[in-house]
Amino acid sequence: MEKIIKMYTKELKSTCEIGRLINRSAGFVWSILKKNNIRIRSISKARLLRKQKLGYLNSPLTRRKLKKFRKGKILSKKTKQKIGIANLGEKNGQWKGGKKIHKGYILIYAPNHPANINNYISEHQLVMEKYLGRYLLLSETIHHIDGNRSNNDITNLHLFFNQSKHMIYHKFLERCVKTVLFWQKISLNPEAALEDFFNKKNG
Repeated sequence: MEKIIKMYTKELKSTCEIGRLINRSAGFVWSILKKNNIRIRSISKARLLRKQKLGYLNSPLTRRKLKKFRKGKILSKKTKQKIGIANLGEKNGQWKGGKKIHKGYILIYAPNHPANINNYISEHQLVMEKYLGRYLLLSETIHHIDGNRSNNDITNLHLFFNQSKHMIYHKFLERCVKTVLFWQKISLNPEAALEDFFNKKNG
């Protein structure tokens, strides 16, 4: 009995796992826990614990069985909506803390944000809005100073009033880089650099 309680509370094994280890049913394990006033984990907590331990909710065998069972079944719109609502946010088996990365940008799960796209909003926008104390205007755009899209520290963010000014700034940076590279080339091989420059100019 103490072994069963230890496996459930300390080792965080499920009633099914304990039952298999002691060659008894999960119901027997459940009754022992209830008799000893051990609080039984909810289904959602048990599923989350299983995912943390194994990396998946259902075993490959169970997934195959479910796929076979669902094959050919047509769900109504109402049922699909219920399933969708039941799997939103933290309830979803694929939940990863409300963060994901898209094209280098960190996106945060924020379904109540007025500018959300598919319930997500970019982290750099949230950081800037918190700093300003207001929502960003549709015309405003944010620039990452060091070029690292995942570095969303407020000191690395610059707000442009519109995308046009942002693009002008990027073109200015490109010219600066080209100038630096040109002078580096001159310092290494002046004759070749000047010849290349005049060839481009004449061409």
